[in-house]
Amino acid sequence: MSATNSAAYLFGLTGNAASMYIEKTGKTLGETMSEAAEGTIRDLCGIKGAIKYAANTAAVYELARALGFIYDENEDLYYTRKDSLQYLFGFNDGIDLNEYMLGMNLNALSIEFQGEGGRYWRLELWNGQYGLGLATGAEIGLYERKTGESIDSEELKHYRSAEREDWLDMSFTLIDKKTGATIMERSSHDYERYYEEEYGEYAGKDWWITGYKLGEYIPKEDIRMEADIYFTKSQWESMSEDMLNAIKRIRGRGVSVESVDSELMITIGWN
Repeated sequence: MSATNSAAYLFGLTGNAASMYIEKTGKTLGETMSEAAEGTIRDLCGIKGAIKYAANTAAVYELARALGFIYDENEDLYYTRKDSLQYLFGFNDGIDLNEYMLGMNLNALSIEFQGEGGRYWRLELWNGQYGLGLATGAEIGLYERKTGESIDSEELKHYRSAEREDWLDMSFTLIDKKTGATIMERSSHDYERYYEEEYGEYAGKDWWITGYKLGEYIPKEDIRMEADIYFTKSQWESMSEDMLNAIKRIRGRGVSVESVDSELMITIGWN
């Protein structure tokens, strides 16, 4: 069994376990954990200086780097490399179903649409708490699958990470709705110069852009995310119309298309 199929099978099992827990207790595992841990998390984030110091020791830094996470001292956040381990495993619905077991409490927005050639795309946006609530962050990921590629059902789908030629020029801004302050800004161009030799024309594009601020606790209900998605002409012709239609179907969830301009860009606003 390949690494991708093994991961898909595991997420399928844990997704079923999460569903059984909800049925038995009437609550998600996350709700139960949040009730028990929220006060402790806030207290811990109150000593964020100590947390950051501990997390940025050499041993922790090297462990994070091995898992694909890099610390940007200038921006005071962690981000992921293009070639991180996660690229091999893609994305599975079981991850969202079991987010609390993985130490996350997130808003998640799935934009699923069918493009040309029987390819199904999933643009996923996340924001909220990571690392058992010790970090606030966000992500945008692009994934794909072909007709019939599913591990269980239409409710539990598995996607491959987008291949290099399909990577997008993406960016996002994370905003604290209560204060109006910008929490972070991330872009697929942020570290372009480091990738030019290996990735060439794809250095400024990505399949997954991320940012995680350690020691920051902002409730996910207080976060707004604005994402810019730029397309090449061929990507625009093969993906944009279907993506826009998919976004329109979920506008009632606080999602809006802020702009679609002649430069082949879509701006998504998400409260």
